[in-house]
Amino acid sequence: MVSAEMQCLGSSEMAPSEKQCLGSSEMASAEMQSLGSSEMASAEMQCLGSSEMASDEMQFQGFNEMASAEKQPLGSSEMASAEMQSLGSSEMVSAEMQCGLQ
Repeated sequence: MVSAEMQCLGSSEMAPSEKQCLGSSEMASAEMQSLGSSEMASAEMQCLGSSEMASDEMQFQGFNEMASAEKQPLGSSEMASAEMQSLGSSEMVSAEMQCGLQ
């Protein structure tokens, strides 16, 4: 699952289908479990368009707390859609990560 998803995240061609998959609670649930792996998180952060900033921010806030707080609500397609829009925008990513901790 992790390896298939990493390939998906690394391919701009596959990105739209991944976004559509996030509307499915089954897919979202499986993806959230995969995010417990630092390798998976690392691959996802690179896709955000600013891997250095995202990595530093995750380490600063604490990966485990941030991941569990941010990822649990992603069962909702509305939340998943908002996260997809934020990809590539460091300002939105920063705001989303802070919100995920509250």
